[in-house]
Amino acid sequence: MKLSHQLWNTNVQNNKFYRLPETCILCNISPESIDHIYKCTHPSAVTNREEAQEKLLTQIHKSMPPTLLQAIESIIKGKSTAPELHPLAESVVRYQRDLGVSAFFRGHLSTKWREVYNESRGATTQNLATHCRRWLFNFIKSI
Repeated sequence: MKLSHQLWNTNVQNNKFYRLPETCILCNISPESIDHIYKCTHPSAVTNREEAQEKLLTQIHKSMPPTLLQAIESIIKGKSTAPELHPLAESVVRYQRDLGVSAFFRGHLSTKWREVYNESRGATTQNLATHCRRWLFNFIKSI
């Protein structure tokens, strides 16, 4: 929870306030910032991150339209847009990357998520706005 709200005490902050080394304690290469925590290449960081990603994907799989599930997997696993990515999923990924991946984990989602959700549910669904708000709320809560 602290990490998603950028309340984690990173070594960059420790360096600023206490003059401690700012490098990541795992890889000992890059400064340990919030963004680095999401991208560290040290084997134990990669393993922990992959386990957390799989847990999130498993948790949200049942309530997620396939197009959005594909977009989420692309974002959290750091995959670049690929030919096999559905065009709607690709647009969500592009818009979200403009906001930033760390913003995604803090619940800051681009408006494209709503558009694609509404489109994936079909124009005939009753109370579409209510469904979309409920879906977004549950999704952000899952993150």
